[in-house]
Amino acid sequence: MKACVQTYIALFLAAALGCFGVAADSHGEEGGHPTSDASVKVPWLTSIDKATARSEVEGKAMLLLFTGSDWCPACRVLDHRLETDPQLATQIVDQTIPVYLDFPTFELPEGQREHNEVLQARFQVPSLPTILFVDSELRLLGRYQGTGDELGEAAKRSTLLIADMQQALGGTGWQSCDNASQLAAALSMVPSENLARGWEPQVERLVALSREQSPELHTTWSAILDRVRTAKYLAKVEARYKELFQQGTEKTKVLQYLDDEIAAANQSTALLEVLFEKKSYVLGVVGQRKQAIDVAQQGLALDSLSIEYQDKLESSLAKLYAEDDQIDAARAILHARYSRSPEMTASELEQKVAYQLGQRLLWAGKVEAGIAELEAVLNEVEPGSEQHDSLVRYLTSSYDLVGHDPYQHAKMLHAWALLKTQEKSRRAANYSAKAAYLFQAAGAVEQAKQAWELHSTLKGPSDESNAPKSVNSPDFDPDSCSRGEAYLLLANTAIALIKGSYQFAAAQAFAEEGDKVLAQESIDQVKSLLADLEASGRYPQQVKKLRAKVDAWNSQP
Repeated sequence: MKACVQTYIALFLAAALGCFGVAADSHGEEGGHPTSDASVKVPWLTSIDKATARSEVEGKAMLLLFTGSDWCPACRVLDHRLETDPQLATQIVDQTIPVYLDFPTFELPEGQREHNEVLQARFQVPSLPTILFVDSELRLLGRYQGTGDELGEAAKRSTLLIADMQQALGGTGWQSCDNASQLAAALSMVPSENLARGWEPQVERLVALSREQSPELHTTWSAILDRVRTAKYLAKVEARYKELFQQGTEKTKVLQYLDDEIAAANQSTALLEVLFEKKSYVLGVVGQRKQAIDVAQQGLALDSLSIEYQDKLESSLAKLYAEDDQIDAARAILHARYSRSPEMTASELEQKVAYQLGQRLLWAGKVEAGIAELEAVLNEVEPGSEQHDSLVRYLTSSYDLVGHDPYQHAKMLHAWALLKTQEKSRRAANYSAKAAYLFQAAGAVEQAKQAWELHSTLKGPSDESNAPKSVNSPDFDPDSCSRGEAYLLLANTAIALIKGSYQFAAAQAFAEEGDKVLAQESIDQVKSLLADLEASGRYPQQVKKLRAKVDAWNSQP
């Protein structure tokens, strides 16, 4: 699940203090969320029926918390905040009817998981944790995603919204109100993006009443009703589309479903832009790249195309062009997309385009071309910035794939790790160790020592249970480690194709060092990996190049 850096920092601090208080076998009074010893406890309900009854009587919004209490880091942070912040708990108790909808790995009481899944599907909750505010008719009032900051205010706004709408209706209920102006005033308070989540009957009633009472309102709300119906329809399409993918349905049937919906869309841009984007994606997945490009171009040619789907279709088209070796076309479409950002300077625009193009080339397996784009950006961005960090991550993986010059690779990683000395992060410890191995493989023993010393500083106490996978090499000694052994250390920290690339480099180094036995053992390991990789069909271009290297090795006397 998505979570920001603050979430993980909070998680780490909470774990370090040992104060989560979330246990698989500990439940609140309703059999739901575990409670703590805090002075104010959130009285969680787990039944939507009970919550709805209370909401109707008390006039409060329901707070629906969708969570994964025992496996989702961001969920546990939010749980901890709710249990240990009395002020926040008081706000939630005073302003809402709280409902805990858990999706844990452990077994829930009979029927509870099914109950939660129905609500998750109804509101199409995309990630955990998510908080929704709804009224007693399950009409969406608002949503919240975060770790507790401003949650109390969001709860207060949702219950106030119910009261304000009732006042706008003149104190009557939605069904009793027959005044178009009052209905319009109440519905105008609902965020427009929420109207498709339960409000369609009220909008339909307003449109019907306003036909005679207020032609102006009728015109305005008829257009809104069209958007609400379109949003509901697209939500249905999205749910069916995901269902087909999750069921492992043949892609030809998914394409047929999308074609049927396109035929029924009646030239509606709001529908077609979504359907074309999905169809282009599926065609790309099945390898029909030319057709995927054509469909994406059809989408971009639609009249009144929304900015959101213009961005999505251009992004998809850039990826397809990169896969099809149309690099100039990919660059042009990305330039068109990002040039719509007026706050970018000319140099920032060029960096953005090169960065995005480099990523797409890497995803398309055009590793050397992707590296060239990213290296050009690396030389321009500020060292230590977020973009610089991202570039280093992409480049080190890409260098691994192509067997880049180990010395230059090591210099980049060592320089990056030096920037992160104060953080002592796991990645910095990993990269400094990797830099040491690469320097050693390049024969730069003194620099290998410096990188390993930095690694020892970044790694901290020798706790094997917490040590990063790639730094558990206490026997590494730059004074005695050969180049071949350094490559094997690199291979031991890698997977699949990258492991094979480093093992082949080890074989070459052992051969140069005169150790034919270790050289042959390394080549045998590469052959075994290649057999698995060729069977899987992954990384076809890089696998083919590695196979050619092995064949050339075997042809030597």
